[in-house]
Amino acid sequence: MKFKEAVREFQLTNDRTVIERIISHLQLDFLAGESLTEPEHYIAIKVKAQIWPYLRNARKVRRGTKTAWYRFMDLINGDDYHADGFIGLNKKYGLNLTRENNYQIPLYIKDQMSEDFLAETEEAIDFWNELHRKEDEMTEELYNEALCNWAVPALEYAMERVDTERSDREMVSYINRAFYTKYVELRATSQGLVRKREDGRWVYYQPKQDFDEDNYRNQEIMQMIFKRKDFRYPEAWDRFRILTRRQYELLGKVEEVIREDIRRNDPAYFRENYNHGQVKYTYMATKLEMSYEAFIKNMQRIEKSIFVGKL
Repeated sequence: MKFKEAVREFQLTNDRTVIERIISHLQLDFLAGESLTEPEHYIAIKVKAQIWPYLRNARKVRRGTKTAWYRFMDLINGDDYHADGFIGLNKKYGLNLTRENNYQIPLYIKDQMSEDFLAETEEAIDFWNELHRKEDEMTEELYNEALCNWAVPALEYAMERVDTERSDREMVSYINRAFYTKYVELRATSQGLVRKREDGRWVYYQPKQDFDEDNYRNQEIMQMIFKRKDFRYPEAWDRFRILTRRQYELLGKVEEVIREDIRRNDPAYFRENYNHGQVKYTYMATKLEMSYEAFIKNMQRIEKSIFVGKL
């Protein structure tokens, strides 16, 4: 079925062939040489340009791990191998340890490592594999959110209104413009933004909010602390029992700071110190009179205990 015919079928019978074609093209890498041969390809590029930047939000799971990541990359890919074996596993042993293969070290290589070094290496690999898994899960969640809630409805909106008597090129141009306008509107609405007209264009902004401590349950507070949506009571709460006394006390102090900030009922202050409702660790470290590095290290160990089950 040709593009124009597929659009007509959508308008007349709600046949979703054209929508499904566009979605199937989202995984194509046109920058890597994929051919642009169909009108749906050009629409897919427009859709992809809106969805893919949103997926970068999944990188939030990496916060506070930059230094540790550089150290891990030295361990895997460094070219300055030390006699004690701490840098450059790929070069030293002729391996190709990557995220895609979960940094899986062959058994015969493990046999050549000291027991302590192997234990430290496997602990680091387990940590990063778990972090990658979280990031992949969040990426998929964000993709489905953007696709189902904003992209597909915006495509439907555009397809319903395009004039099929025009050329394929004119149809693509109209669909892309209508899609973009509707996509931005749907996303803004779902994120609680309000729009107004300024200098001939629409501007989206966050309306003033009134904060009520009663609206913040324990689950939501913990989501603000750990920056993850998969924190659920009572399952995660049960794992708090494995925390040390000092870890539990630190978590309590963080929670109290957040509740105090909510009670302030100061939206400007809240937006300054909380990124999309998630506490900034630099701010929290300052409030608790701790160094940023010490605070990050403690929070990572707490999170690992709760969500991975390892101290």
